[in-house]
Amino acid sequence: MTDLEDVELEDIVGTLPTEANEAAEVQGSDVSANQKNTAELDQQPAVKSLLLVMICIVQAYATTNGPLRHKFKVALNIQDSGAVSEVFTQAAVFVQYGKFAMTLGQNILLGSISPKLRVWLSMALVCLGALVIPLVVYTFGCKGLWTVFVAYGMIGLGLGIFECTFLSVITPLGKLTKAWAIMGFPAAFGIINIVMMTFVSVGLPVSAVFWYVFASIPIGALVFGFRAPVDAQHTAKKSEFEQVTFRESMLDWRSWTLKLIPLALANCISHFVMENVGPAAFDTFNGPQVALFDPRSADSHLMNTDRYLVVLNIFLLVGDIGSRRLAYCFKFDTSRAIVLALGFAVSLSVLGFLLASLGIASLTWIAVFCAFAGSGFNYGVASKYIDGLIPKRHNLIAYSMWMFVGYAGAIAGSATVGVTRRWICEGQSYPLECLSHR
Repeated sequence: MTDLEDVELEDIVGTLPTEANEAAEVQGSDVSANQKNTAELDQQPAVKSLLLVMICIVQAYATTNGPLRHKFKVALNIQDSGAVSEVFTQAAVFVQYGKFAMTLGQNILLGSISPKLRVWLSMALVCLGALVIPLVVYTFGCKGLWTVFVAYGMIGLGLGIFECTFLSVITPLGKLTKAWAIMGFPAAFGIINIVMMTFVSVGLPVSAVFWYVFASIPIGALVFGFRAPVDAQHTAKKSEFEQVTFRESMLDWRSWTLKLIPLALANCISHFVMENVGPAAFDTFNGPQVALFDPRSADSHLMNTDRYLVVLNIFLLVGDIGSRRLAYCFKFDTSRAIVLALGFAVSLSVLGFLLASLGIASLTWIAVFCAFAGSGFNYGVASKYIDGLIPKRHNLIAYSMWMFVGYAGAIAGSATVGVTRRWICEGQSYPLECLSHR
C-alpha cells in the first residue's frame, strides 16, 4: 500500500473521459477497499532479503546492455560498425522482444499458473539464458550470432514474466518491502557494471563474471522460496490480494486502465532513454583510453576505458537507486502531484539523452545520471500509485500493462542504438572515440 490513501476520487478521475466518471461509484468502492488495510500494511517491517532476489535475477539482464554486452560482442569478433554489427544490435534487441511479449502474454499463456509459480518459471528461463554465454561462447569457443538470439531471448522471456509478477507477489508484504525490492534493479547493475568491471580492469577474466551471474540465480530462487508470501490463490481463506483472470480484468477495464495512461507514457519514454543512452555510450567510447573533454584529443585528460566505464556506472547507480528511494519519501496524494512527479522524471530522462548526444565523455557521466534518475523516479512513483489506487485484484495485470508499454519504448531504444551512435559520432572516427572496433 502507499501514502495515497487520503486521495479523493475526483482527483483521480476528474480529468478522464465522461465514461470513466460515470463509473465513479464502482471505482469508489474499489478505492475504499484499497484503503481498508493501508495502516496495517504500512506498519509491516521490510523483508529486506527480497532485495537479494531482485539482484540475482536482474544481474543477468545487466549483462545484456552494459559493458559486458560490448565484451560479448568482442568475444564474437564483431566490429562496432558495419553490417554484422547491426545484426548483433538487432539480435541484442531480442531481450526486449522477450520482455515485451511475456510481460502481458504471461497473463494469457500462463493464466492457469499461480503468480508464485510463474516467478519460479521465470527464474528457470533466465538461468538457462545466462548459461549460454559462459558455456557455449567462452568455454566451447563458439562464435555464432545465434548465441546472441538464444541467450538474450531466453533472458528476455524470463524477465518479462519475472519483474511484474514478482512485484505483484510481494505486494502483501507492504510498501517498505516494495521500496527495498525495487532498489534491487539498479543494485544489480551496480554489482555487474561497477564491482565486477573493476575486477575485470585488474585482470579478472570476463568469462568469470558470466559464470558468477549464472551461479547467483539459484541463490535468489532459494531466498524467494523461503521469504516470499504464500500465493493468495493457494490459501483457504479468500484474500484481497487474490488476482482475477486476464479476461475478468479486461471486462473490468474501467476500474484500472485509464489510471495507468500517464504512468505508461512516462514509462515508455524512460525505457527508451535507458536502453539507448547506455549501450550507445559503451559503443562510442571504445578506445583503450577515453579523452574526457575533447574527443579529438589523444594526449590530454585521458582515462583508462574500463575505469571510465566504472565511474560512468557509479553515476548511473547513484541516480537510479537514489531516485527510487526518493520517490517513496514523498506523498503523492493528488492526481496533479502524480502528473508533476512523472513530468519531472521524464524531463530528467530527456535531459540525459540530449547531454549524451554531445559525445563529450565527462559530460556523459552527468547524462547517464540524469537519464537513470528519471527512470528510477518514474519507477518509484508508479509502483506507489499502482499499489495504492489500482484495485488489488488487478494488481498483476496493472503491473503487466504498465511494463508492457514501457518495454515498447525499450525495444525502440535498443533498436536505435546504432542510430544514436552515428548521431554522436557524426560519421567520424576520432583517435580514442567512435572507432570501428576496440
